[in-house]
Amino acid sequence: MNRKLLFSLLTLLCVMTSDAQTKVWNFLTNMTILPDNFPGVPGGTEDIVDDLGRFGHITSNNFSSQSTGTSTFSDGFQSNRRANMNGGSVAEGALPTVRFFFFDVSDNCTIKVWAREQNTSTRTLLISDGENVLASALNSTNPGAFILQANNTNGARRIFVYCDANGFGIYKIEVEGATVSTTVPMSEWLLNVQETKLSNINYYVKDKTVYLNNIDSELEVSVFSITGSLVKSVKTSSSEMSFDIDQTGFYILKLNSSEGQKSIKLIVN
Repeated sequence: MNRKLLFSLLTLLCVMTSDAQTKVWNFLTNMTILPDNFPGVPGGTEDIVDDLGRFGHITSNNFSSQSTGTSTFSDGFQSNRRANMNGGSVAEGALPTVRFFFFDVSDNCTIKVWAREQNTSTRTLLISDGENVLASALNSTNPGAFILQANNTNGARRIFVYCDANGFGIYKIEVEGATVSTTVPMSEWLLNVQETKLSNINYYVKDKTVYLNNIDSELEVSVFSITGSLVKSVKTSSSEMSFDIDQTGFYILKLNSSEGQKSIKLIVN
């Protein structure tokens, strides 16, 4: 009898441990993240709800808008509520810059995304860690409803779900094998992942003004938009500088001096 009780307790403990290591955002039932008639994340903003981050477009207000449409998936999951991406994510390498979901995982894990194309034009759904694409699915080879699965083997990471063009309807996202805790917005997260060259230079953004200090030599700064257009170019020989960026959004600063080069990704909001 005692052995049976011990076995039951161990089984219950294993189930509880397993549940604690699985995080699910089911847009069919999670009204906190996706309430009925949710219009989308406002342009130029981001939010974090229930440890799931959403980064919108620069001007459009419809990323992650709620809509209906029943889909049945290969594992039997069925849902009629989805979050629409409503466009591409304009990635720099494996790092999306607009219209993407993000979340932080504590360890190696498996990520699954239940999705469906919003229309039949060519597009690809991707999962990445900002540096490497972990998985991708082209809609032409995955027509209708499908499940995209990726394995993160690089430990604690920020994970991104995004698409290259047009958009997908996302029905559910699941993380298995790691704890999910997302509290740092993208604007702060980017400050912690920049290149080590010219690491002595400090920078921050406040009220659409970019500040740089601790500059040791003549520095040229070129500011590019997410589409690759040159927004402005400034130069200084002093130890600090500042300049304004008129529009909110995602920008890339390319720093060039006799000490080397460095690219900085930042968000102006």
